[in-house]
Amino acid sequence: MTRVIVDSDEVLRCEARVLGRYLVGGPPDEPAVTLYVNAIKARACAMSERERRRLAFIHRHPWALGFVDAGLTLIDSASEIRHRIYIMFSILESSPRYHHRFLPVRRGWWYSTVVGSTVITGVTRTIIGTILVKVITQ
Repeated sequence: MTRVIVDSDEVLRCEARVLGRYLVGGPPDEPAVTLYVNAIKARACAMSERERRRLAFIHRHPWALGFVDAGLTLIDSASEIRHRIYIMFSILESSPRYHHRFLPVRRGWWYSTVVGSTVITGVTRTIIGTILVKVITQ
């Protein structure tokens, strides 16, 4: 069963900070948080109980967001959590304060080792995240 429930501003503000930290490595500024809260309230979409449990888990355990995001890539790529990540990503990417973090940078040949380790980390996160998402929603 799905139902439309709009969380309080404070819950959404906390969520915005968690997502911002995940995307840019630190808490987003106040204008980005406010834009996120307004966007989620305007969107007000229906969420299944399963999706609410996943979101509640991330609120309680912000460290797990990367794993849950990676797991949802395989299990439920159209999940509400991923939509919310995209919303915050769009806000931060279009913000003058953060846009440089999303632009390509010229790198040396040695950077291929960094890319390789990132791929290995990503695969590991996806495996752990898939298991974690299955456990959360049971």
